[in-house]
Amino acid sequence: MSGELELTYRERAIVGVDEVGRGALAGPVTVAAVVLDGDLISEALSGIDNVCREFRDSKKVPKSIRAAVASKVYGAALVWNIVSIPNWVIDNVGIRSATLVGMKEAAVPVAAKFDFPLIIVDGVDVFGGTNHHVVAKKKADNRSWSVAAASLIAKVTRDALMTEIHLSYDDRYGFDVHFGYGTKTHLKALEEHGPSEWHRMSFKPCRR
Repeated sequence: MSGELELTYRERAIVGVDEVGRGALAGPVTVAAVVLDGDLISEALSGIDNVCREFRDSKKVPKSIRAAVASKVYGAALVWNIVSIPNWVIDNVGIRSATLVGMKEAAVPVAAKFDFPLIIVDGVDVFGGTNHHVVAKKKADNRSWSVAAASLIAKVTRDALMTEIHLSYDDRYGFDVHFGYGTKTHLKALEEHGPSEWHRMSFKPCRR
């Protein structure tokens, strides 16, 4: 993990943006935007690199410590914002458009708090309709502390929501285990019970 993007643009506030749930069959796509206080991380958590290694890729952080690491992110963030775009919006506009809407809604209020911010989005797509400078960087969650932080808190937030949804379905779908992704267990549950109100009907496995 390196903060090469923060170091490259060190004179600007970096708004890291990442999404979770884009490929899931159920639930929302969740987007977070974060601006980290580098000095606070360094002083309070004994070195920015050591801390950021813990959350460089939210999917690789062990589930047992995600909440604890996320609390470090919140403690070291100057500003953060999280937006979830529900499955019915995804069905209406498509997952790409829904994700871009989520990115914009998460990032713009954060960026507005700074002079000349730079919004860095993980991936290849950028949203329009803003005067802020927005760039997309491949594998940004491994190149930017802020993007990695956004990835982690987005995942923790979405996982908690899917776990809450799970409680309404008497273990029918196992949302608390696969969080809506198309695992074998989830696909089998879809065959047995059909889709729930949280499934994305525009996605082939649910429609089928």
